[in-house]
Amino acid sequence: MVRLRKNHTITPPAKLHYKQGKFPFTPLSGKESAEISQAAAALDLTWDETS
Repeated sequence: MVRLRKNHTITPPAKLHYKQGKFPFTPLSGKESAEISQAAAALDLTWDETS
């Protein structure tokens, strides 16, 4: 096994200019969800929501 020696300091990574940890999209409202479900039913579209 080879051991590595730390000869030089590692520079810290540059700071990011945007927030982290937040999902970039807003949640779907109940009204929009109902409209999508109604439009899908009118077109006879179905999808599996078990996963």
